[in-house]
Amino acid sequence: MSSQPIQRILRHLTVRGYVVETHVDDETEEEVYLADHPHRVGMFIRRVAGGLLFWSYFRHSERAQNDLNGFLLLVNKTNRDALVARFFVDADYDLIFEAWHPDRYARDEFDLFLDAWQHDCMLCLSVEGLEEYLI
Repeated sequence: MSSQPIQRILRHLTVRGYVVETHVDDETEEEVYLADHPHRVGMFIRRVAGGLLFWSYFRHSERAQNDLNGFLLLVNKTNRDALVARFFVDADYDLIFEAWHPDRYARDEFDLFLDAWQHDCMLCLSVEGLEEYLI
């Protein structure tokens, strides 16, 4: 996989106000990027299946463990209306956001992806009652 598209994407993120850091995953020894933003949901990025996986997570509250069905119903509500992301609850009861993007870069296309990602993140976080399951 060429490193050029990922470098252009990371540069694009910095232009959009993200602070990007590179880390190495202890288990896989692969590069993982952390893109943090003062007003948007931060994200991690790693190479997966010929493209890039963008993901974020929110830690669960005690209620998520005690009312897993209620938590899952709210998460499923978001999945119905999401544009590019999928949302699920992992084995630790944390809420995971994921979206895959091909390993290519076109400025306008990536801007659309970023806007859709942000739309989906805000859609999920605005679901009434979801905040009770997160910390």
